[in-house]
Amino acid sequence: MRLDTVLQTLGQDDFSNVVENTGAISIMTNNDPNRWLRYDPDEDISRHSATDPQKCRDMQKKYGWKLIDIEEIENKNIFEVDCVFKGKTEFPNYLEAKEEE
Repeated sequence: MRLDTVLQTLGQDDFSNVVENTGAISIMTNNDPNRWLRYDPDEDISRHSATDPQKCRDMQKKYGWKLIDIEEIENKNIFEVDCVFKGKTEFPNYLEAKEEE
């Protein structure tokens, strides 16, 4: 399901309000205005939340990303840590890959 569809369903058509309300720091990608990721171009780092530090190491291994830090999240709900990776990292879109086959 597309994020914009979810937001419309929730009555949130302004993603920045969702980001502000959840405490996530998100930056829009340059190539697609409908996709957001937690990338800081000034520091050239990306963050992905995880339920525990081991999941950060798992992401590093699975996707070949360079893990540079694990930060504890202050307002913990489901996610306990932010995994900090070097560069711009995005999860593969398995739905797009499947449609191309």
